[in-house]
Amino acid sequence: MSNISTSRQSDSEPNLSVAPKDDNPGIIVGVIGGIASGKSEVSKLLEEKGAAVFPADAVGHRLLGRPDIREKIVDLFGSSCLDANGVIDRKQLAKVFFSGPSDQLTQLEAILHPVIRQQAMEAIEAFRKDRSKPMLILDVPLLIEAGWESLCDKIIFVETPLEIRIANAKRRGWSEQELFAREGTQLPLDKKKESATDIVRNVGSLEDLRNNLLKLPWLAKLPTSAH
Repeated sequence: MSNISTSRQSDSEPNLSVAPKDDNPGIIVGVIGGIASGKSEVSKLLEEKGAAVFPADAVGHRLLGRPDIREKIVDLFGSSCLDANGVIDRKQLAKVFFSGPSDQLTQLEAILHPVIRQQAMEAIEAFRKDRSKPMLILDVPLLIEAGWESLCDKIIFVETPLEIRIANAKRRGWSEQELFAREGTQLPLDKKKESATDIVRNVGSLEDLRNNLLKLPWLAKLPTSAH
């Protein structure tokens, strides 16, 4: 497991925004970490370097609009999770979920995870066939909890100090207590970290995060070409 320091690298960054060679099918990279740790920022930085991204949260949000999914969620949580237009309100759903019985987590995952996993598998299949990208990023907050680590060639753990995560959460409109409540439903961070092949420190600066990310040795080894 690589432990990435927070020192800045030189201006000569490796260029990763190219297609892999014909005999290289590309790699699948999982991105994990605590809530509000900067996982999506890591995914976006890799996307800038040519990676394809499967954003599980965005997929999950879209699924809430599917009639069959909506019906199952309303059966589970009741109409209190709907807005005035009868659409699932994500913020209200979160309030109901985090204040409800603990077994509701398992039931909600049973509704959403199989569909999200199926779409992830379709994204992986399309990535393997297309071969125009060097990486596919699985931006899946519950990747380890869902048992998806076997899908990944590499797993990046984004290590972010708690005070920064709290500040990030507050910018999302969450209280410190809400952050802890949400994180309490997930695997402890030390357990997630054990599943990682690489650790990238995020101390708050996007520039530092980019520099730390680009120090991962295997990124520099991916096929490259000049712009």
